[in-house]
Amino acid sequence: MSTQRDEPTNAPPSRRRLSGDKRRALLMDAALAVFAERGYEGASIGQIARAAGVSKALIYEHFPSKRDLHLELLRRHGRELEARLQRALVDHHSPEEATRSAIDAFLQFVAEHRDAWRILVAEVHEPAMREEVARLGERIAGLVAARIAASYGGDPARPTHGDELVARMFVGGIEALGKWWTTHPETPRERLTEIAFDLYWEGAASLMERARSRSRATPSRRRGRQ
Repeated sequence: MSTQRDEPTNAPPSRRRLSGDKRRALLMDAALAVFAERGYEGASIGQIARAAGVSKALIYEHFPSKRDLHLELLRRHGRELEARLQRALVDHHSPEEATRSAIDAFLQFVAEHRDAWRILVAEVHEPAMREEVARLGERIAGLVAARIAASYGGDPARPTHGDELVARMFVGGIEALGKWWTTHPETPRERLTEIAFDLYWEGAASLMERARSRSRATPSRRRGRQ
């Protein structure tokens, strides 16, 4: 009689068989869940290793430190959010459609990646984390400012101060909206998109006109003083 044991056909693949990329993705998924639940300061490599079902040594083979692992998560999910917003802003011709689409794309990201959203907006004392999130905000604001400039016949590569001001207000507004939604998830995304769009667009058109007018007037006033 054979003593060889058959492996169950429904058994999960051995982690030893995972490719380097798949193993790294598994570790990052486990780390994301731990960071979202415990925060950066409250999480440890040991907790992440237990969540992933691996040793701490294996995690250190892929990430030199907890800091590097957290930064990689911020970069990965920050790039995803940025890409979604960029597509939403450029896929529509009118400013109204682009604005509504960007709000909806943002809320869809929050809905699909709640743990990622939590770590992106979490308060951390580590300077590198704060700088990474700040750079993400700058890039997104730049995308919005370029779209505003293009909508008003300007140069997307050289948005006015007014364009930048309105863009920063938009980014700050949707960030606050995302934070609110995490504590009020019963509100449907579609409904929240329409409410946010109405509130923003109601005042945005006149605000953009005033801001752009003032930014255009500023250089002439300065030249008049010379």
